[in-house]
Amino acid sequence: MKSKNLSLKTAHKVRLKAPLLLPLLLAITIPIQATLAQSPIWKTYHDMGKHMLDDGDFSGAEKNLLEAISEAEKLPQSQNMLKQSLGLLELTYRKLGQNEDAEKIASRIKILNSANAGAETQSSTGKAIAPPTENPAAASSNGTA
Repeated sequence: MKSKNLSLKTAHKVRLKAPLLLPLLLAITIPIQATLAQSPIWKTYHDMGKHMLDDGDFSGAEKNLLEAISEAEKLPQSQNMLKQSLGLLELTYRKLGQNEDAEKIASRIKILNSANAGAETQSSTGKAIAPPTENPAAASSNGTA
């Protein structure tokens, strides 16, 4: 009889804690579900753009990749998706002979890579490290080096 009373007491405690855990679980799962729900949209546009690029339909590739980039920018934690689509868009612009546009995209990718490297360095050391300047002579003349 004693073990039955003990299990009833334990079950009662579990029931009391369950309502407290529900809001926490919802707070965690809802943003994840939103990301997962939107991620297939990005993948569809990205994959369509890649296939069109492979098939030589550069204007179609550009259109789909711009949509993929737009979707990736809406999603949290989507740096890799964004960089993938930007990389294909850069290649698309090069195939179209739009080298100025391709260089703008390449610069954006470089900035994203620098931001990621800076964030990784900051998280591993606990201190922010300024990204390297592209022209050290200009930085030293400004007194920032």
